[in-house]
Amino acid sequence: MYRGAPPKGIVGQVACQLRLRDVKASNLSPDDQPFLTNCLMGGYITKSDLDDAGLSP
Repeated sequence: MYRGAPPKGIVGQVACQLRLRDVKASNLSPDDQPFLTNCLMGGYITKSDLDDAGLSP
């Protein structure tokens, strides 16, 4: 699994969606918050996605 920041393009989109799914399933990693923040900043997920996962910044 990718750590820190998502890769670019469609691979980043998929990596962000998979990490979000893991968080929703309570399969947590220590770097979830920074990774998902980078996903948000990169445009791969929305604030609404974070809200749904209970991770609003």
